[in-house]
Amino acid sequence: MRFISARELLAKAQEAEAKLAKRIQADEEGIVLDGHYEIAWDRIDNLAKLTAWIHHLTHKQWITVAMLRRIMDLAAEHHGLNIHVNC
Repeated sequence: MRFISARELLAKAQEAEAKLAKRIQADEEGIVLDGHYEIAWDRIDNLAKLTAWIHHLTHKQWITVAMLRRIMDLAAEHHGLNIHVNC
């Protein structure tokens, strides 16, 4: 078994985050997944709508937990939502 250094672990984490940022981007109209699947900002402007979208996306075969987390973070940042209620 090969151990990796903290530096290598950090580099791998940064690489994964960069790939995720390329797949899920925010623009003036909303969030864009993989360059073609769009979610308009007004469709995720409160916690209920965001939750409904997250639920909808969980049915997609190509979605990952990391992608869902990024979508939630982008929506929360854009709309000032507190997604960490009661945590």
